Amino acid sequence: AEYMGNLIDADEYAFRYMEGHANEFSKANVDAIVASIRQKASGKSDEVRSFFMRNDPNGSGTIQYEQLGALLRQVIPSISDHEIMTLARMFSERTQEDCVDTRKLLAIAQEQLRKRNYEGFAKLIESFQMEDKARSGLLDPDTIRNIVQAHRVPLPDDLLRSVMATCQSETGQVAYNELVQQLNWRDNPVDPMQYQPISQDETWAGNKPSDVVKNIQYQPLLDDIFGKACAN
Repeated sequence: AEYMGNLIDADEYAFRYMEGHANEFSKANVDAIVASIRQKASGKSDEVRSFFMRNDPNGSGTIQYEQLGALLRQVIPSISDHEIMTLARMFSERTQEDCVDTRKLLAIAQEQLRKRNYEGFAKLIESFQMEDKARSGLLDPDTIRNIVQAHRVPLPDDLLRSVMATCQSETGQVAYNELVQQLNWRDNPVDPMQYQPISQDETWAGNKPSDVVKNIQYQPLLDDIFGKACAN
């Protein structure tokens, strides 16, 4: 059980895998973590917001990973390192490491589709556009998954969820044109990259949180927890 204390150092693909299986790995479910914070910080919106802002004296809108952990533990002392890491990744500024890992993830997804010779990308776009009544270019993840399943796209659900996460807006909706473009191995091939399969033993090792996540944009996180602040 000792290695579980070091789960925070699990590699990025493992985190994406757990987020893709959010129902199985509840600690990686951002919605569940936010809901827990919302419940335990009920009635403390102004206090928590000011607490974050005091730790951002320059008004940059971001705080460091270590600051996020300390602040969240003030609200929820029992929050785990893994839960903090999950929130930090969700609301972090993009770094070079993120870009490298996204390429790795897309290479894996494209390889799955290439092996099965799947090329129905144009029909996918058509179906997405039919569902997009607002013509916003965005659809919710469940709608995306239902359409992908209806088209029998040979992509494991965990990979689909992880790729969708790279195309999500702040509201959680998926930019479906970008999603299809990233999956389209024929027109937009990603160079194959070697990766280590998911492991569940003590050999899990990878980047430390501060190496993967630099600055966290706290305002979208606070808006998710308490709703957008209204000026009085």
